Amino acid sequence: MTERLVLALDGHDGSGKTTIASALALRLGGIAVRPFAGATGGMLFEAGQREDVDALIEIGGSAIETAVSTAPEGRPVVLDRAWMTVASFIPESEAFFSQWRFWVPTTLCWVPLEVTLSRLACRVDEDTEPVQWHERYSKTYLKLAQRSGSLVLRTDHEDVLSCVDKLEIWARSIVDQ
Repeated sequence: MTERLVLALDGHDGSGKTTIASALALRLGGIAVRPFAGATGGMLFEAGQREDVDALIEIGGSAIETAVSTAPEGRPVVLDRAWMTVASFIPESEAFFSQWRFWVPTTLCWVPLEVTLSRLACRVDEDTEPVQWHERYSKTYLKLAQRSGSLVLRTDHEDVLSCVDKLEIWARSIVDQ
């Protein structure tokens, strides 16, 4: 792909987005970027806990802008989390939707709660959250995808290669528009 393409895979923990984002970026000759990694993610989480829409927009927007602007020029960028993650902290906030400016074509990687919990149980390096917490975010991401008309990819129904095949077709349709 020769045109600059920026797209995002978003979703709750354990949905497969990081694995698939990396594979898709490789397929497209691009780069996968995690805009909310490290301290930025912590700041975003804290702003979300306070339900501080202005801080969420500032932190999230700045992180995405930096991720895209520092990626190699001319190569596709696959964001591993984007606007849905920011909105997941305050999904009913019309203020967010009216103020957010960093809209990126997004596919939601989604799995049912029991799959999320099973996948997360295999991770030894992460703290675990209560089931209700995961249930809330899983439902929230799905509502955000439905609200925005985003593609929903059930990563528990297909292997990584099949997911990447579908996403490559989606990515090419974005470039062709």
